[in-house]
Amino acid sequence: MLTVLQTAATLRLTSSGNLLPWLGPALRGLIARRFKTQVCRHSPIEQETTWRYCKGCPHMAECPYGQTLEPDPPPEAEVYRGQEDAARPFVMTPHYPAPSRGEPGLEIPLTVTFIGHAAARQITSFYAAATEAGRDPNAGIEPEHTTFEVILDPPAGSSALQWWLVDLPLSTDAICGVVPRVKVQLTGPLFLRAEDANGRHALITEPAFADLFRAALRTLGSLFALYDQRLPADFPGLKAAAQDVPLLESSFTSFRQPKWSNRTGKHAMLQGTIGSGVYGPVPLSLLKWMLWGGRLHVGPNRVAGAGGWRVAWSEERQNRVDASTSWHWSV
Repeated sequence: MLTVLQTAATLRLTSSGNLLPWLGPALRGLIARRFKTQVCRHSPIEQETTWRYCKGCPHMAECPYGQTLEPDPPPEAEVYRGQEDAARPFVMTPHYPAPSRGEPGLEIPLTVTFIGHAAARQITSFYAAATEAGRDPNAGIEPEHTTFEVILDPPAGSSALQWWLVDLPLSTDAICGVVPRVKVQLTGPLFLRAEDANGRHALITEPAFADLFRAALRTLGSLFALYDQRLPADFPGLKAAAQDVPLLESSFTSFRQPKWSNRTGKHAMLQGTIGSGVYGPVPLSLLKWMLWGGRLHVGPNRVAGAGGWRVAWSEERQNRVDASTSWHWSV
């Protein structure tokens, strides 16, 4: 069964600077560079040339960076065709949205998720790299290289480490019953595309339940195949059931943010979706897939915290003025 280790930390700023609302790409690039530099067995020149990307590296099996941010499929893994690089066993999720201006002492919650035993063993190396990168005045969070310290002491009543086993129903009839209303609240931007009538892959600005569910199937199916064993699930039947779940309420809006890649030296404009939607009725057999899809994130940029969501359910069949009290939120 697939294991998941989720860790909770806090980034406490030690200098001031302007911040982007979604810090995921900046933090991912900053910490990943330092992480690779600390543990990579190739020379600095090779890291910038021959081994700029880790795919095929002969040292992959014993490399903390390779086992988290750029792993090759394990030799024994049953890999879905075309998804060899689809799902990394790692997600770094800073709180969204960040304030537009950061000052010393500002605290930003950070959740880091390690998927599978090999990735979970690298927790110490990862946080060592994060700590060093945050202290470096020549690094820091872009765009103004804002420095920070990493706090691993959790708030009272919570745990810094949480282990889970991912247990999923393999067919629509594995669990009986339906939930009248399910709310999906995105915890950061979502970047999903679908083929339109002209054969182009257009951005999904108002995701249907089936859009989110198919993305969850792709991610979870790939994670199991890569880091546990392939799920013998009835994927066609599950997708068909998801197709029948309607969108009841939509509070989705567009997301835009510039991005700079130090690895490729290219600018880009990220375009996605934020917000929430209410769907229903939802079969219970699909709800558990949605819970885990949100926890482990889906779609492009999931390693940097995109494509995550929280799920709530309600027994109320209609929206009410005091509907906020009728929602039961997942952990």
